[in-house]
Amino acid sequence: MEDTMEDAMETLTCVSLFSSRYCYANNDVNYVKKTLFPIVVTVLVLVVTYLIKNVTYWYSSRKTERDTAKDSPGGKRMELTNGAVAPTPEQVLGLIKKRRSIFPKDYDGSAPPRKHIEQMLEAANWAPTHGKTEPWRFVVMSGEGKAVFEEMCHDVTKEQLGDGSDKYQKYLEKRDRKKADKAKVSHLIAICMKRATNPDKTMPEWEEIAACASAVQNMHLMATALGVACYWSTGGPLDSPELLKFCGLTEEGDRCLGLFHVGMAPPERMQAYRATRGPIAKKVTWRSD
Repeated sequence: MEDTMEDAMETLTCVSLFSSRYCYANNDVNYVKKTLFPIVVTVLVLVVTYLIKNVTYWYSSRKTERDTAKDSPGGKRMELTNGAVAPTPEQVLGLIKKRRSIFPKDYDGSAPPRKHIEQMLEAANWAPTHGKTEPWRFVVMSGEGKAVFEEMCHDVTKEQLGDGSDKYQKYLEKRDRKKADKAKVSHLIAICMKRATNPDKTMPEWEEIAACASAVQNMHLMATALGVACYWSTGGPLDSPELLKFCGLTEEGDRCLGLFHVGMAPPERMQAYRATRGPIAKKVTWRSD
């Protein structure tokens, strides 16, 4: 539309200049009435017609968008129970594509509000769960609680690797390198799985692990929407009896599936993270016959 307006103005300018020179050279004032006026009217009609066409298209598009916000079995946007309208498919996919694992080296040391952590955990709680066993459990650590857990991890690692061993020395070197980065993490969330939340309905272990992973994905997506930096790590002696007990995992089959590192990072650092995926067409086989 802007190009059309510019073209119209350019045409009017050229016509005006030509007409002025013609009238000056031929001393013909009536030329303006006979020739210039119809040209100006024609150009204005074209511009107005174009504007009407675009306004009509805009109104039609908005009406279509409003219509698709209504609940229907045809794949249109769904109205939620609280009266709100579900996000568009484009918004949902956009959030999923925006999710990134942001590493502590890029955190700024500040902490997200407690409300944000609670929203992330609430999102996790709505993960799919076969048999409604809801096996996910979370232990949120910050401040002194986080320090105690990290020291416990260190003591268990020292015992497992052996004080003075080459592996232990390498562990110490890595620990020293990562010390400043770990200090920027405001919260550690232990991702836990209760093996038997309902003794009368024990599901296959892989299904319970998948449910916990789905909960973490929900939590990560909410963190992305809130602008909170985080990533899921699986290193360390997370299967040791000491750490399992610390996390309240005292029954047979209970597991700690990793640690969710949480903090804040400058938006420009988070936006600098890039990701790609191979074409989905290469990962899907359609069987229709």
